[in-house]
Amino acid sequence: MIKSIVGFGDSWMYGNEIGSVLPGDPTRLSNCILGQLGANLNLPTENFGRPGSALTSMLWEFSRWAQAVDKPTEHLVIVMLTYD
Repeated sequence: MIKSIVGFGDSWMYGNEIGSVLPGDPTRLSNCILGQLGANLNLPTENFGRPGSALTSMLWEFSRWAQAVDKPTEHLVIVMLTYD
């Protein structure tokens, strides 16, 4: 069973230009793409997106998260890239 949705990516995942740029801004977190997915699926979200993030830094963030969480298989992981 999926317990949460976890997102990694660049400014699109982060929700750049929605609300403020402060890390915990509730307006940005609830209105970004990840926040909308979580609301529609009734699941909590964790947004690890960062403006200007590249694939390498996304992999580092994912690695840190995967090592810190007890059961990564219980979470839906979404990676969002502006360009392929």
